[in-house]
Amino acid sequence: MNLILSQDKNNLTDLCGHIENFLSDAEIEDFYSHQTKEFKPAITRYRGLDKSIRDCDKLSGATIPKWLGEKLNQAISMYNDRTYQFDLYPIDSEHHEFNIVRYKEKGQFFTAHRDCRPMLNHIHLRRSMRKISISVQLTDGYTGGDLEIAESFRQKDILGGEQTPPNEFRHRFKSMKNKGSLTIFTSFHMHESKPLESGLRDVLVCFIRGETKVW
Repeated sequence: MNLILSQDKNNLTDLCGHIENFLSDAEIEDFYSHQTKEFKPAITRYRGLDKSIRDCDKLSGATIPKWLGEKLNQAISMYNDRTYQFDLYPIDSEHHEFNIVRYKEKGQFFTAHRDCRPMLNHIHLRRSMRKISISVQLTDGYTGGDLEIAESFRQKDILGGEQTPPNEFRHRFKSMKNKGSLTIFTSFHMHESKPLESGLRDVLVCFIRGETKVW
């Protein structure tokens, strides 16, 4: 398993990583075989069902077989040990979130957002927070639908709840699109899924949590 970081190791706020061929075709097939839940229209945390912000389907609470949990844990440890060294819950913790997100119709997308942006006046109300986000490609052969990640996050955005102005959202890192590849980044990074042009994009999305504190 070879984790490649996208930026200078000394500039930690810019680090995203990827692992090519993280899952084989056989492993992806086995992962799908464990799923029993249905896809439903994806909602946003604060706006509910709003297709002007997010238009895709989601299978919430995906089943993670033991072998996949072990592989994810290895990737998380490699990334976290080399970058932020967050305090994280064990991979089998009930705090983590595992979903399959599906883009199947032309134009489906998810606008720019962060997976975690706690504000100072809310942070004490949460027992845990998302710290690391993972995206694993389950399909290939589609066009469009790129996952694009902003070049950095600003610490005052995290602490003060400020939005990064659109002109500061400069995309520097695109996730790999080949089937089985993994992309990993902090949950504080601004990112978006560009509109799908053709084909089917399925992605396993993992949110790895830790105790509520920024560092």
